[in-house]
Amino acid sequence: EMCIRDRNYSVSAKYKTLMFGDDVEKVCSLTDIWSYVVQFFLGVTCFSVLLYKRYKEHPRRHLKIWALDSSKQLASAFVAHVANVVLAIILTLGASKADACSWYFVNIMCDTTIGVVICYYLLKLFHVLCSSCKLEHLKSGNYIKVISEEIEDTENGANKQQSKIVISYSTWAFQLLIWNGIVLTSKFILYIVLAISADILVMVSNFIFEALNDLPVIKLIIVMMIIPIIMNSIQFWVQDNFLKHKHKENEDPKLQELYFEKEPTNDEHSLHQPLN
Repeated sequence: EMCIRDRNYSVSAKYKTLMFGDDVEKVCSLTDIWSYVVQFFLGVTCFSVLLYKRYKEHPRRHLKIWALDSSKQLASAFVAHVANVVLAIILTLGASKADACSWYFVNIMCDTTIGVVICYYLLKLFHVLCSSCKLEHLKSGNYIKVISEEIEDTENGANKQQSKIVISYSTWAFQLLIWNGIVLTSKFILYIVLAISADILVMVSNFIFEALNDLPVIKLIIVMMIIPIIMNSIQFWVQDNFLKHKHKENEDPKLQELYFEKEPTNDEHSLHQPLN
């Protein structure tokens, strides 16, 4: 039991050393409780952004479809967190010594900018493979499945086949695995970039926050709260755009009904207008 505790402490220490430098306890120190509070608050904020995005979009996705889309990002956020710990052990501990907040800023900015671009092109590559293999239904956001069922024909007294379009949760599960694999690949590429260019990136970050060196509390709030909320919210918004099913004007009406809520007509709009 003591060995397990010592190993966990060692992993945690290595992770903090790589991510925040030797000054982690002096500047951007996060207790376990505070770390969970920050992650929870970020998660709630990003989830709220996705809710607001669904409310503003036209046509609006059905709640069930939106939940399937959003679950991919929530799952990948957890996977990315685990990947941070694992890759921190693999990578050399000879990371550049830097202000903790500066290194955290570098990680957030790279993850929410370069990381999103890498994920986009990896997903696009997967879609190309789906098209070449005639597996369009596996493209992200497509959860349909056509099944045939027998129904009784009361007039002729015989059974006949009828096609029915339903949501395929197995397809969603496959897409979930693919997306998490893409996120893990992106994290691996990013950590190579960070390991190679750590000195330059940290130097730029230190220059940006040099004016706040005498205001550690303000610096902590900006780097650990404000910037992650803004950047992660943008990341979730952008990723949702290429993870969801794209609305097409010439799409089968039955598919549109499955993915999107019915848009109110002009007559329905007029019924809700206040009378003067």
